[in-house]
Amino acid sequence: MMGTVIAILGLLVSVATAVVGYRQGHRAERAQRLREEREEQARRRREEQAERADRIRQASWISSYVHADGRRVTVFNGSSQPISDLRVSTGDELLWPDGVRLLAPGGFSEFVLFSAGAGHGLDPASLSVEFTDVAGRAWRRTAGGKLHERLSPQGAPPQWGPAITPLVEPFQSPRPDAGRTYTGGGPVPPPPAAQRPTGPPSGQLSPAPPPAGAAGGRRRAAVSWRSLFVLGCLGAAAALAYLVARLV
Repeated sequence: MMGTVIAILGLLVSVATAVVGYRQGHRAERAQRLREEREEQARRRREEQAERADRIRQASWISSYVHADGRRVTVFNGSSQPISDLRVSTGDELLWPDGVRLLAPGGFSEFVLFSAGAGHGLDPASLSVEFTDVAGRAWRRTAGGKLHERLSPQGAPPQWGPAITPLVEPFQSPRPDAGRTYTGGGPVPPPPAAQRPTGPPSGQLSPAPPPAGAAGGRRRAAVSWRSLFVLGCLGAAAALAYLVARLV
């Protein structure tokens, strides 16, 4: 009689253990799915951010400044790749020369305002620089520093996209030394080695890897609830077999 009571209690405990293990496993699997979904969303965000950064990286390194006379503008290519089709305008007026074919990495190009009202100088707030990066994307950089990518094809009236904040990276002053003269009419001589920028990294940003212990923790949790469920089922089966043997 006592053995039967013990077997029944063992059966109940084993069934309860199996139920608890199953419920823990169900919760663990659901939590794991949620974690994997969050990690996938974070991975996609990192990839989108890396793609966006790679797209605007070169354009972020194109800068300009207005000289003290208010009539000359120097454009500096601080990137590690050349740019082309360089134009500088203030309002609706283009500065000379119109369309520098190529500006080498680390190069300077000077543009001059020639107009009847040039005596008052140009308005720095209305200054914009247009250029094409090495990937063939056309950009406009406004006086406020924002970038606008050209949406319309070449030959069509220009249509510019929304303002994009450029990458914030270490900056090197574009001002050449006082003894050098730069114009937009021909090849730009390279600056001294000390002033030569290396430009930003040319590769795409790599997504951050997941934490090292995350996968191991999930595996240990899965083993834990599966072991609990299996032990509960084995205990219930043993107790049930014992009761059946006693009854027979």
